[in-house]
Amino acid sequence: SSRPVRALLPTQKSILMADVVVFGSCNVDLFCYVKRLPGPGETVSATSFVSTFGGKGANQAVAASQLLAPGHSVAFVGAVGETDGGPVLQNFQHFGVETEGGVVSLAGETTGKAFINVEEHSGENCIVLVAGANGLVSPDQVHSWWDSLPPQGPVPAFVLCQNEVDVAVTVAAFSRAKAHPSGEHICTVYTPAPVPSAAQLSSLRELLSCCDIICPNQHEALQLCEALGHGTVEDAAEQARLLASYVRMAAVVTQGKEGCTLCCSGASEGCVHNVCADPALMPSPLVAVDTTGAGDCFCGSLAAFLLLARQHQQPVNFLETLIQSCIRACTVAGHSVTRKGTQTSYWARAELPQKLFE
Repeated sequence: SSRPVRALLPTQKSILMADVVVFGSCNVDLFCYVKRLPGPGETVSATSFVSTFGGKGANQAVAASQLLAPGHSVAFVGAVGETDGGPVLQNFQHFGVETEGGVVSLAGETTGKAFINVEEHSGENCIVLVAGANGLVSPDQVHSWWDSLPPQGPVPAFVLCQNEVDVAVTVAAFSRAKAHPSGEHICTVYTPAPVPSAAQLSSLRELLSCCDIICPNQHEALQLCEALGHGTVEDAAEQARLLASYVRMAAVVTQGKEGCTLCCSGASEGCVHNVCADPALMPSPLVAVDTTGAGDCFCGSLAAFLLLARQHQQPVNFLETLIQSCIRACTVAGHSVTRKGTQTSYWARAELPQKLFE
């Protein structure tokens, strides 16, 4: 794009110290809480309205940052509008997410918006997205970020991407992670939401070849399996098994209150596991008030717990590490549905049972 871009100047510390880097979207979320979701052509009255911050990329960055111990950090790479991006950047700062060197401010563009209706009794939602600046995040911006890293310096342990920015952005982020000159393993995690279109299928296959862990919900997994030529696959175990064959390490299919189903790449035919939140560590009684952003909370938390396992150098195989990390991520995501909003619903490390971090 020829649109003027003002990059926020990088600091070496923010680039060097990030353990988790998220390439993706950031939005202003506009919530209407209703007694029931409207049908086609129907108008309903909201009982309350709230404006907060969201976007799948930003949500995952905040979720991970909320769980990391002092001395570890999360960085975000994306774009905001020049006139209305300030509060978004302040929100990142509030949650300890680094944006210097990663976020660009786009002249003449607005920050992304999400219009979210939430049904009060169930917490279910429906969402309309306006991409705004998110639609102009480019592979060039991704390459500039990677090029700014000192060749011999530390590298991030995890790179997270979603599908609210161009698929080419994720392909660039993942391919650079896999080709990093250090040779260190940088774990790439992809949330295919919203599901890539048919026109993006060739890019999707390239993306998956660089992806370590894919983390769709069950609806997204259904659409992905169909797009990849497997027809209608409704069973979560079969979805996980199929998607695991396209990525390097594992597929994790999230299922809301049913937990998640996971399968490691190259696993034997029956090696699929369903895990749920640890009931001993959940709020009681658990009352779901808003499920918005729970999937993003799971993905950001999963990266944080996998990082924690790596730091502890736990002497278990990857499957066992993934299972335990998924149980903990389900538990944290389960806490999030008890509060309204997206990032405002994410519990901080100090608020959660400390057993999660042992």
